[in-house]
Amino acid sequence: MKNICFQMNRKAWLVAIMVLCLSFPALAQKITVSGTVTDKTGEPLIGASVLAKGTQQGTATDFDGNYRIDVDANATLVFSYVGYDTQMHLTFEKGPR
Repeated sequence: MKNICFQMNRKAWLVAIMVLCLSFPALAQKITVSGTVTDKTGEPLIGASVLAKGTQQGTATDFDGNYRIDVDANATLVFSYVGYDTQMHLTFEKGPR
């Protein structure tokens, strides 16, 4: 009788551990941020760098100044372009409307 209870208890612990391990990726949720980088006159900046601060995640803008990057919901984006001042902007996850 003891052996059966121990085996069932061990299975329950195994399931609980698996559920916990599978839920950890949900804590570090990623969001997709996209936009357009332009100068003061509205001209797109081709090849501007868009980086997530403190990481090596980054991208460059396309011919129309558009970018798309997957980052953590609380990341800070760093925008840089030759001849312009570097700017930083916080990202955030949109809540329900």
